[in-house]
Amino acid sequence: MTTRPTLSDVGLSTGKKARLHRILYRHGLGNGTAIFLPYDQGLEHGPRDFFANPVAADPRYSIRLALDGGFNGIAVQIGLAEKFYWDFAGEVPLILKLNGKPTRTRAEFRSAIEGVQAGDIVTLEVLRRTPDGWDTAIVRIRAR
Repeated sequence: MTTRPTLSDVGLSTGKKARLHRILYRHGLGNGTAIFLPYDQGLEHGPRDFFANPVAADPRYSIRLALDGGFNGIAVQIGLAEKFYWDFAGEVPLILKLNGKPTRTRAEFRSAIEGVQAGDIVTLEVLRRTPDGWDTAIVRIRAR
């Protein structure tokens, strides 16, 4: 069995450790593992994602689903968070998704990540041109 590092071992600030502890041990299974409801995905792909279950288009329904389903948190776009999250604040952790425009040059990329601080986790979706079209890769890095 693989042993996971404790929050003390990962070099985070006190505030980040406290927030992460709250997400991992006070929500969901409460055992240090996490599962998040990705409500942001349906909005990126468009309304066709909600055709099979129209009630899922309502952000309140999805936040309630995260609560009732035992999720550790819900990932939403900033606009939805501003409009709907305050009715549920403190009940389910929020993973706020901030979209940026695609970067095409190293200079644009550096500019996009200049606010990242040491210890922050950054997830990038990398699009690569292939002979068959486009391929994506998800890259997760920790800033030093």
